[in-house]
Amino acid sequence: MNLDQLKVFLTVSELGSFQKAAQANYVSQRAISQQMKRLEDELGVKLFIRGKNRVQLTSAGIFLKSAAKLF
Repeated sequence: MNLDQLKVFLTVSELGSFQKAAQANYVSQRAISQQMKRLEDELGVKLFIRGKNRVQLTSAGIFLKSAAKLF
């Protein structure tokens, strides 16, 4: 996990959308989605429940968000 992934994760978790996070970071939605998939693969946990136009955090995602805010 790198700092950029963590920043993007926090943006997605705050905005509740890969698309909105992509717009906020001036990148494509696909780039955000791929970056979050790599983060999930690295950590070995699912961080998001992906809906049609919205994402929600899993319990692991909630834990990561609270831990990340400490830094």
